[in-house]
Amino acid sequence: MPHIYASSDISWWLWQGYAMVDGNIKSIKHFFSLSITNQKTEALINRALAERGVTLGPWPGEEFSVDSVAGHALLGTHTPRP
Repeated sequence: MPHIYASSDISWWLWQGYAMVDGNIKSIKHFFSLSITNQKTEALINRALAERGVTLGPWPGEEFSVDSVAGHALLGTHTPRP
């Protein structure tokens, strides 16, 4: 298994696995993380929310476009290895 550095690495790995099983990946629309404990990632999430003037609420929460500065920052957050 390759080293995992960002949450996008996990997303790609899952996407590739689904594609290898039956080639049907069109139903995958979202990837999300739960129980984030990385302080740097938490700080980025809080900053992105604060720039919108909102706090994190119940599902479905907030969405950030991958074309936005906040979206880029969140996609590139570090996922530390144990």
